[in-house]
Amino acid sequence: MKTMKNTLKCFVAVFMVAMAFVVTGITAKAAIVGTYPTYSPAVYQDLAVNPGILAQTYSVPANSEVIVPVAIPGKGGLELAAMADSVTATSSDIYVRAYADPSLTQTLSGAYIGYVAGAETHVIGFNGACVIYLLVENDSDYTLNFYMAAAFTSGDNRTVSNGKTTAIYSNDSNAYTYSKFKATKTGYIAVAAAEVDGSYVYVKLLNNKKQALSDEEYVNNGTLYYGVQKGKTYYIATRSYTDNLYNMRVKQTQIKEKSGSSKAKAVTIKKNKTVKGVQIANKKKSGNDWYKIYLPSSKKVKFTIKGGATNSGYSSSDIEMKLIPANSNYRLYGNYFDVVNGKSSIYTSSGTLRAGTYYIQVYKKDKLSSGWYSIKWK
Repeated sequence: MKTMKNTLKCFVAVFMVAMAFVVTGITAKAAIVGTYPTYSPAVYQDLAVNPGILAQTYSVPANSEVIVPVAIPGKGGLELAAMADSVTATSSDIYVRAYADPSLTQTLSGAYIGYVAGAETHVIGFNGACVIYLLVENDSDYTLNFYMAAAFTSGDNRTVSNGKTTAIYSNDSNAYTYSKFKATKTGYIAVAAAEVDGSYVYVKLLNNKKQALSDEEYVNNGTLYYGVQKGKTYYIATRSYTDNLYNMRVKQTQIKEKSGSSKAKAVTIKKNKTVKGVQIANKKKSGNDWYKIYLPSSKKVKFTIKGGATNSGYSSSDIEMKLIPANSNYRLYGNYFDVVNGKSSIYTSSGTLRAGTYYIQVYKKDKLSSGWYSIKWK
């Protein structure tokens, strides 16, 4: 989709979702003025799939026009879905044009939009609150009923709630929308994002001063995980790869961790038991978690590893683990393993291990890493 800039304060871009038709020859103007209140969907949806959603009907007389003012509440994107209710209507019978003024002199984008029996959708971007005027023109010799549904998706910063999906409109792929979130539990948040047209959404976690707690990562209908601390306020900064609409959801999960803060304080993992932990996003590389197991005789060991971290879709993780023998004279090979986001992975020792105590160190890749993990000794 190509963005078309405009000098008008409220107007940013019109994104064409269907073929536009240029029509001329209107011979009369009817003094009919309609109004349409937009609604804000919690989750973005394509109104063309069901244009009857909160739709309003306008009866457009032959060879006449209907002016429909639409109030834009602020920065964001207005999605319009429209349909002519007539099996005899053609693309040249009825069409819509958007204006920035009631005198219909300042055209928004200069595009004509034709509507037939099937609904078509368009999205118009705005930098702030204003009123636009839609000119619906009937270029036929018979009266047509015209259906229209409208939804406004905000591009403003916001506060998000746990488990709730929020729809965001971006009219600048380089500008962030900041979603404020306060952690009520120590654990992790899973941030899922998906752009409506299937492209990427960029995400990063910030602290209450909007300082970066993670690198920027991109997701395509995927999930990123961040370790959070109870009572702390965070900002999730998002931007779209293209100037577009996208959905974003934050889901918080509590982790009750029982780990050691050093090798000397390592907590024992019992056979067939699972331990869970979290690496908090705090701009620090320190904060390792320590566990240990005891082998009464020589054998192979196997661990099931689950979790999620600040990177998405990669084979390596921002949370890493290392198996360390208590006997410093005993060297292991292939003793590193890590979390693969959203998946379960198995680590098996490369050979038979000697009897004795072994430590598991869990640590961040760098100071901008965080996330959660679970370890089961099988």
